[in-house]
Amino acid sequence: MSSTTPSSSLSTFTMNILATLAGLPREIGSTLHMKPVQALIWLACWACWTLGSLQYYALPFTLSTVAEALDVAETNVSEANTTTMLSRAVGAVIFGILSDQYGRKIPMLIDLILMCGFTVATGFSQTFPQLIGFRFLFGGCYR
Repeated sequence: MSSTTPSSSLSTFTMNILATLAGLPREIGSTLHMKPVQALIWLACWACWTLGSLQYYALPFTLSTVAEALDVAETNVSEANTTTMLSRAVGAVIFGILSDQYGRKIPMLIDLILMCGFTVATGFSQTFPQLIGFRFLFGGCYR
């Protein structure tokens, strides 16, 4: 029989997870042969992309709530995803040309920063036109 209590094993488990997360940039850096700051940038970009993906795929599950909050029909809110998909082609052309001109790194970082900003802005949409506008701009940055 173990002498540890469930709460002490839970706190030990939590501390182990936190220690692992704190060393994650160093671990990724050594595995991928990056400096820790490069690994941190990579993690930030991955987190931004994940936030954008979550925001894109979460809208269909929240259609009724969003439609009620914006006082529009659910079919109108579902048009926001269509707008996002259509604007992806526009964003691909724009960021493709920028990548040809300036390399991949800078346009990709700008793209991720814009995508993160438009993701947050979508959450603060007060009207249906704002939602469509932010989703259009988000789609231009979503890859």
